[in-house]
Formats: sequence, structure tokens, C-alpha cells
Amino acid sequence: MLKLLVMLLAAAAFSANAETLLVKRIDGSAINVEIQRPASSKPVPIVLAIDGSLCTPEGLSEWVGWLRSQRNGEKPYSVLVVAKPGPTTPAPDRDGGYSVGPHFACSDEFKRHYTLDQRVLDHLQALAYLRKNAPWWDGRLLLWGFSDGAHIGARVATYAPETKAGVLIGMGGGTSMAEELERMMCATEKPAETCVKNFRAQADEIRRNPIPSKSWLGDANTYAAWSSRLDGVETNVLAFARFPILLVHGAKDGSVPVAAARALASALKAPSGTVQYIEVPGMGHGLGSGLTPEESKMLRGRTLDWLLEHGLQ
Repeated sequence: MLKLLVMLLAAAAFSANAETLLVKRIDGSAINVEIQRPASSKPVPIVLAIDGSLCTPEGLSEWVGWLRSQRNGEKPYSVLVVAKPGPTTPAPDRDGGYSVGPHFACSDEFKRHYTLDQRVLDHLQALAYLRKNAPWWDGRLLLWGFSDGAHIGARVATYAPETKAGVLIGMGGGTSMAEELERMMCATEKPAETCVKNFRAQADEIRRNPIPSKSWLGDANTYAAWSSRLDGVETNVLAFARFPILLVHGAKDGSVPVAAARALASALKAPSGTVQYIEVPGMGHGLGSGLTPEESKMLRGRTLDWLLEHGLQ
């Protein structure tokens, strides 16, 4: 019942003052751009919300729905979501919620268009469209990215001159994903040397064949997507950021090693005047994962307050 209520609230948050635009890629294929504006008639900033790697619609994301529900606060904002290509809605559970099992399949469109590089281009294309066609935008851009969305958002925010602040959650970023995965997957394997050898062979196969027709570790994770992830280190991009950054990572994250987040925080010299790092005890992969509902609510509020305070000062 709780999951169903969350979905209904997210749907209600989407419907009020909402519109979906179609923006074309250079090859003519369509990008769905979802905008939810506040009740304010004055120009407002944009909070760009970028979700993780699952091929499900952003409308099913609890935290995206929460961001939308908060947009009429003391500091109103519009929520911008550049939708994933060809998302697939899973069948509802008995309680009305949604879950993605090991046999969940993604669409061919998703596999064809989902790489980190393409998602960066899609977001930049959407922003280019809005610069010319959005009189309701006051020209300020705030970023909220999670997991893959944080990897994408780190680049988009750095490349977009309108960016005023960014929150990057569950990203790692201080070492390459190849290093992160090898360390995580082979930490308990015996003999470790065999695991490392097999992992590196798999990574090399992906690099040689960055194709959308083969997947590894889940249907959404095509070789094409992996090839755009494996060797990226966000330090190389965020070193040039000219806006405040808040890094948030769970100490118990089982998908992205916390050591990678610590490495990024260290490289960016957090804490400093422009970069802050929050490591949340007991939290897994996701803002609030493993925390009590009250702890999760407080953490979300804390991160949004930080984003609005630093981005709108």
C-alpha cells in the first residue's frame, strides 16, 4: 500500500503544470523532455533530475517524484527530466508497487540509445532547446543526479554555463568503474588472481565490442553502455567545475564502493568552500537506502536545502 501511495503521489506531482516536449537528436530520433513547473508565474530556476541506469521510467522513481512534489516551496523551481530512451514499465507487484527482477527485459530503443555519452548529449540538446524556448526559466540550473545519473550529470553540469550547484549521489567517481568493479567483485573470491583475470578479460571484450546487442550484469547494461562507463573518472571533469558540489555516498553502498567516493572527495579537496562530502552511515546504494523513513526524509530535505541554498544565493 505504501508503494502504491508513493506512485500515486508521484503521478499527481507530474500532472500539475506538466508538459512533455519532443526534442530531436542530430539523427532525427526523439528525446522526450518532461517539465513540471511550479504554480509561480515568475521565471524560476530548473532542477535537473537524472536517475540511475535502470530502463524503467523516471516517473517510477520515488526521489524524482519527491523532487517534483517539493517544487512549490519557499524557493520554487521547475523540475526537468530528460527521459531515458524507450523505457519499460514493469508489471506491478501485489501491493501495487514495482520491482525489477533478474529476467526484466529492456526495449531495443533503450539499448540502442543508452550510453553515458549519448545521455550527456541528450541533456545538452534539451538545454539548448530550452535556452531558446523557455521564457519560464530564469537561467539558473541546479543538478540532482543519482548513480549513472550522477556520472551523466557531472559532465552536463560542468559543460552547461548556467549551472549554479550540483548534488551527486551514489556515484563514486574518484577511480574508474573498471577499478571499482574489479575490487568489489574479486574482494572475496578465491583465488583472487583468477577472478581478476576473468574480470579483465570481460572488460577487454566490452572495450573491443561496444555493441548494444550484448549485455552484462543485467539487460540494461549493454556492452555499449559499459564501454562508456568503464574507464571514466569524474575527477577529470569536475576539476573544472565552477559551481558548488555536494557529494553524497552511503557507507554501506554495495554497488559503488565508498572508497571511490572518498577518492573523489579527496581529489576535489572536500571539505572546502565549494565542495562538500557527506558519507552516510548505514546507507546503501540510493538516497535513504537502508535508513529509517524518518532518516531518509531528513537526508532528502538536507540535500535539497543545500542545493537551493547554494544554487540560488
